[in-house]
Order: sequence, then C-alpha cells, then structure tokens
Amino acid sequence: MSTDLESTARQLERSRPDPMVILERLIDKGVDIDKLKPMMDLVQDYNRQRAAEDFAAAVTRFQGLMPAVEKTNAVYGKNKDLGPQYHFANLCDILDIAQPILTDCGIAVTFDSENVQGGLKAICHVRVGTHVQSTAFTVAMPTIPNANGSQISGAALEYAKRYAMRAALNIRTKGEDNDAQGLHDHLKDEQVAELNGLFDDCRKAGNEVNTEAFWHYIGCTSMNDLPASKFELAKFELNRKKRSKVSK
Repeated sequence: MSTDLESTARQLERSRPDPMVILERLIDKGVDIDKLKPMMDLVQDYNRQRAAEDFAAAVTRFQGLMPAVEKTNAVYGKNKDLGPQYHFANLCDILDIAQPILTDCGIAVTFDSENVQGGLKAICHVRVGTHVQSTAFTVAMPTIPNANGSQISGAALEYAKRYAMRAALNIRTKGEDNDAQGLHDHLKDEQVAELNGLFDDCRKAGNEVNTEAFWHYIGCTSMNDLPASKFELAKFELNRKKRSKVSK
C-alpha cells in the first residue's frame, strides 16, 4: 500500500501545474473574473519568485566561472624611471573577460549615472529575464592636473561603473586596488556607524565576520583606513554575509 501511495505522490509531483495553468483552467471553465483576483495575485507572486530563483542561479553560475581579473594597466609618477606606482584593471579589462561569461549565463548588465553633491554615482543594473537588481557606487570628483571637466567626469564615471559592477557581481581582481588616489575622502561618521551596525547584524544572524580577513579582501587593513570610495563595496559584502546561511 505504501508503495502505491509513494508512486501516486511522485505522479502528482510530476504533473503538478503551476498557478498559471490553474488560472487558465479556471478561465476556461468560465469562472467570474472578479473571483479570479486572488489567483491572479498568486500567479504574479509565483512568477516573481521563479524569476528571483533564476537570477540567483545565473549569478551563482557566473561567479563560479568568472576568474580574477589581472591588473595590466600601469600608472607612473613624474619620474618614469622609478617604474609604475601601481597597476589596475579598468572596466574594459573586466568586460573583455566577463562579457562572454555573462552572455553564456543569460545575464545582461547596463549602467545609469547621476550627479550627486561633490561627485558622481553610477548604478549597475544586472538583469536575468524579468528580474533586475541594481547596485550603486558613488565617488567624489578626482583632481587631475591639466584635465578639463569632461575628462574629470569621464574618469570618475569609469571608476564608479567599474566598482558598481564589481560589487554587483562580486568580481575579483588580482592584488590590492590602490588606483583610487584622488577619488575619495575618509568615511563619514554615519557611514562608520552603518558598517558597525552591519557587523552587529552579521553576528546576530550567526555569521560572525573575521574582520582581519574581511578588510584584507576589501583592500585595506581596518575601517580606519577604508576610503569612502570603497564604502559601498564593504556595505554590499556585509549585507551578503548577513543574508548567507550559516553552515551547520
């Protein structure tokens, strides 16, 4: 008897229709449209949930395929004989590697930008099907000798778009990032308070953060030397850790 019940249960599981199929059947039976409102709401919720699941699966797959990006762009000081001061990976470097993987995973990435007080904000929109998540990154306008306003805005926008995309998709680069010189100030008191609150939230959720490893990953030694340009990245990572499931 139990075997028959298990077989029946498996058949029901395989043939179980989604809410849209049920709604179509009810419409075919001539059910009054006013009575179908709860079912229509259920269909919308179901579709949103499926879209969110597809988004999470696609981003997870992308992160498993995306390698760390090598920093190939050298920046020199006034005396080039001393060699480069630092290296960085620009947005084109990242997209050259990421775009084929994004396409394979069914992920579309677009950007918006807006001027904010004293700086510029870039918003990276990551879309999978109908589900979109947006991540913003704000930078102060840099000081670039002999550069005009358009060149300064372009430099800030490229930097903000790069970090918004890195934060949205957790894209890694090899080595520490120190190419933000002139693009940031120190954290404000409210930003420090927000990050400390997120550390507390992680602990309350059972996801205690190894602060030394965390700040090393962000690219500094502690919150005291975290530049404002990396505030959104630190905030994003702490929120991600807060939401992650605790391994048993």
